[in-house]
Amino acid sequence: MRVPGPVNPGTLPVILETEGFLRKVDETESVVHKSNLTASTPPTASDDSAAGYSVYSIWVVDGSTWVCMDATASNAVWQEVTTDAIWRPCKVGTNANIANFSGGAPLLVVGITMVADDRVLVLSQTDQTENGIYRVVTPGTGVDGTWVRAYDAVADEHFVDGKLVMVELGFYNTKLFTLATNNPVELGTDDIIFTDLSSATDANAVHVNVDDEIIGITEKETPVGADLLLIEDSEASYAKKRLPLSNLPSGSGDVAGPASSTDNGIARFNGTGGKTIQNSDVTVDDDENVEDVNTLTFASEYDNGTVTGTTKTIDWGNGQKQKVTLDYAAITLSFTAPPGVGNFLLKVVQGGGGDTITWPSSVDWPSQSEAPQSTPINSVDIYTFYYDGTTYYGTGNFDFG
Repeated sequence: MRVPGPVNPGTLPVILETEGFLRKVDETESVVHKSNLTASTPPTASDDSAAGYSVYSIWVVDGSTWVCMDATASNAVWQEVTTDAIWRPCKVGTNANIANFSGGAPLLVVGITMVADDRVLVLSQTDQTENGIYRVVTPGTGVDGTWVRAYDAVADEHFVDGKLVMVELGFYNTKLFTLATNNPVELGTDDIIFTDLSSATDANAVHVNVDDEIIGITEKETPVGADLLLIEDSEASYAKKRLPLSNLPSGSGDVAGPASSTDNGIARFNGTGGKTIQNSDVTVDDDENVEDVNTLTFASEYDNGTVTGTTKTIDWGNGQKQKVTLDYAAITLSFTAPPGVGNFLLKVVQGGGGDTITWPSSVDWPSQSEAPQSTPINSVDIYTFYYDGTTYYGTGNFDFG
């Protein structure tokens, strides 16, 4: 039940001492939590929202205290604490390092303006020995305020493993934290670590997918720019910070796919419509067969230039279609093998006329009869080879041009 404010005792509903308490939400509103301060038995799962209880309701039995962590109907969850293990609530909790508490504390904490005597749960310090509960002495005008440790959180004995504190406003609104530092605690020496009991999302926790915690979170299928990510800032001692999706660094261009695609289809870019991907009817099936190709062409014929010496190497890695011009009486060719099996073509042009070729020993001709060679100047011979990984099986067509 919410009570509008400022809170005026004359306008409050009747709250029996044994039934409830007020929790301040902000300067203008408070919340009434039903509680049972004179119970005779511990709470059960049936002491739930249907019975009027809510998160942070209190249940007391003979000096033992329980806090309601989940008020779901028929599945309420209560956690037992001790009455001396609860700090007074804090107005806000920090989610970034405070560099200087003496004259350098911020006026705004997670967007909430500090005033004198506000309590702040400091849980995000780079030096975790500085964490704790602080009191605002002077709020300052920007980043020149002064904070000191609160009266009830200034000595070693104030820090007991499991002690609870609630944050009322801001980034950790209505969240309940517990001190996770093991006893005995030596203030100023031991790391002071708080864990968020209400949703396990404290600013310094490293979360794993225990009991499908992460998988169980509702997924948003279509994020928008205003959505927030939690990051560790490498330029600020890896302090936890929030980042809008709209501020993520952009890439060099759009890569977007079509609404539907062909199974095993080869993706191709649409050069006229930006850096987007088009569908294709050409496929590579699961047996690596290319299908539905109309025409395959080559970018160009690789030209080995004019041979003016006794030897020349043809590197089939340069392309399946190659050309060489002869301008020396007797030339010995050698082949550099391609990366795999394939069909290859060599166009031989007579530059000087009458020039001859000695073929590599890896070439095998039909009936062991070497293909003839044309001799007129500018005549063209076409030799084709099937390479099986070891041998070039060759045939020739002669005297074009």
